[in-house]
Amino acid sequence: MKKERNVFNKFYGKLAREGLLKSLMVSASIAFVIAGLCAFATWFLGINALWISLGIIGGLTLILTPIFYFKKFRPTTKSIAKRLDSLGLEERILTMSELTSDDSYIAMKQREDAEEALKKVQPKSLKYAISWVTIVCLSVATVFTGAGMTVNSLAANGIIADGGKIIEDLKPDPPEVFYTLKDRKSVV
Repeated sequence: MKKERNVFNKFYGKLAREGLLKSLMVSASIAFVIAGLCAFATWFLGINALWISLGIIGGLTLILTPIFYFKKFRPTTKSIAKRLDSLGLEERILTMSELTSDDSYIAMKQREDAEEALKKVQPKSLKYAISWVTIVCLSVATVFTGAGMTVNSLAANGIIADGGKIIEDLKPDPPEVFYTLKDRKSVV
């Protein structure tokens, strides 16, 4: 494992930065959605809560980023080997990492071959791999939160009414009812 780690050191840093970026994006997406929901809820209640929404974004992002990194996106030996093999190394690196404890002649030759192939690969060959779903989710969450915080700020400054008032204004007025009283003659 120690020798294997030395072989992967020049790639680990780049993949660790990628994992941190992915963790940050997922954490920020979740934080933005929750902050947006808070912004819209407080707008409906007529509460100026812009700072609460900003606090939720910052706080949740700070809390969730390391959790996602260490639980999901931190590069492991196996994930590094898979990424390196995707550069055309024909599963040499993955096989090398699986045969770490094997001291047979074939395993040693395979490791030597994999190390030679790995010397030809530069860290800049690895491109950041961030899914488009993550990017879209972060973008939609950011727009949603921006809208919620905007209406909250506009309502707090009296430019628009709060959400509860707008809903009340949309309700139809009850129909006006008129009663006419006719004069009745009394019979004596």
